[in-house]
Amino acid sequence: GGTMSLLRNAARRAASQRAPAAGWLRALSEAAPSGPEASMTSKLEQSFGSGTKAQVEDVSGGCGSAYNVSVESPFFGGMNKVA
Repeated sequence: GGTMSLLRNAARRAASQRAPAAGWLRALSEAAPSGPEASMTSKLEQSFGSGTKAQVEDVSGGCGSAYNVSVESPFFGGMNKVA
């Protein structure tokens, strides 16, 4: 369902962005998600363990039906891109 799709998208994004630009990390640290975004970010970071950085952005115009998710985690180290 939705959670597996969210994780697959996170894995795809993480695999394609092994070393994110410094600007992405700065934006991640400066943007404090709230509501559902904060909850999803927290759950992703806890699920993937230590060293994980997650970013969740509502791209649905505020209704919460679509999110852009990025996850950078040692969990994905050595993995190929997910198709």
